Amino acid sequence: MNKSSLMEVKGSVIREITGTITQLWPRKCGSNEHGEWSLQNGKLKLADGGELVSLCFSGHADMTHLRNKVVHFISNDGGKGLHGVQVGEVGFGKEQGNLEIKITATATIEQGAGAVNEPAPVQQPVRPAAPVQTTVTRLQPADSGLEDLMNLWEYIYKDPRVDAGSAEATQGAASTVFIAAVKNGFRAPDQIPM
Repeated sequence: MNKSSLMEVKGSVIREITGTITQLWPRKCGSNEHGEWSLQNGKLKLADGGELVSLCFSGHADMTHLRNKVVHFISNDGGKGLHGVQVGEVGFGKEQGNLEIKITATATIEQGAGAVNEPAPVQQPVRPAAPVQTTVTRLQPADSGLEDLMNLWEYIYKDPRVDAGSAEATQGAASTVFIAAVKNGFRAPDQIPM
C-alpha cells in the first residue's frame, strides 16, 4: 500500500504492509494501572511508493535489530476480527496528525530480504493461528509464592471464558504468570535475562 491508499483507510486495521524500517528511537516502557506497556517509534519506508510514514511498535521487545531491514507486518484474524496492524495518526509532538502505522503485540512480523524498490510480495490470506495444545504440569513449589503462581496459571486455564487451546490464551496466560513472577522477585538462573 502507498501513502495515499493508507490515508483512505486511516482509523482501520489493515491486513498487511511491507517496508524498510529506516529509523528507530529508543524503546520506552513502564507500568500503570492497566499493567505493563512499551512503545518504540520509528520511520517506515513503504515498499509501494517509497514514501516515509511514522511507525509505532506497541507491546513489543526492543526492535532495533530490524533497523534498515525489509519487514512484512501481518494482521491476524482472531475471534474478534482482524488485529495487529493499525493505520492511524501520530497523537503528539512535532508529527501530530501525520500518518502512523501501529504494530501491536498480536501482529506477525516477518523479516524479508532485498531492497524497498523490489515489488511487494504476493499477498497471501492471513491464516488463523493453529490451536496450541497445552499440558499443565504440577511442579513442587519451593515456597508459597511459587505455589501461588502455579495456582494462577491453572486458574487461567480453568476459566470457562478462556479458549485454552488458542495461541492468544497461551500467550496471555504465560505473560500474566511471568509478570507476576518478576514482580514477586522470581528468576530462573541463566534462563531469563534481567
